[in-house]
Amino acid sequence: MRISTQFSAAIYTLLLIDYYKDQKVTSSFIGERLNGNPVIYRNLLAKLKEAGFVTIAPGKGKEGTRLAKPLSEITLWDVFIAVEELGVESVFKSYDQFANLSDSTKIISGIIRPIFSESVTAFKEDFSKITLGDIMGEFREKQQDEKSETD
Repeated sequence: MRISTQFSAAIYTLLLIDYYKDQKVTSSFIGERLNGNPVIYRNLLAKLKEAGFVTIAPGKGKEGTRLAKPLSEITLWDVFIAVEELGVESVFKSYDQFANLSDSTKIISGIIRPIFSESVTAFKEDFSKITLGDIMGEFREKQQDEKSETD
């Protein structure tokens, strides 16, 4: 199974934008917090903007990047589709290269193709149920628990 780091970076980015909503969030700001190159996050923000998840105020104003919709309306599946250029089918595509090598590989491919297809369907269904709002809610709970333990 192969999913690029763009997916997890996009999740962190959207959560950071929400968490730091009272500050000016830029690609440099995100890069500092995620220990990455701001250019990478600028390109990622462009994809998130295209997907309708964020608005970006250019220039040196106070706005920066803001969420265009609440985290509760953005699912993991939505984020995956927005940033994974090859799509979900590419996650399980490796079996195709062996399909026509011999009679036995054709049989094996015929067996595993439906298994992979079912996995893609389950992947989509599972990721469609979880919103970034769910993740942020759990984060805030754990953050509060840790704060209570140190008091």
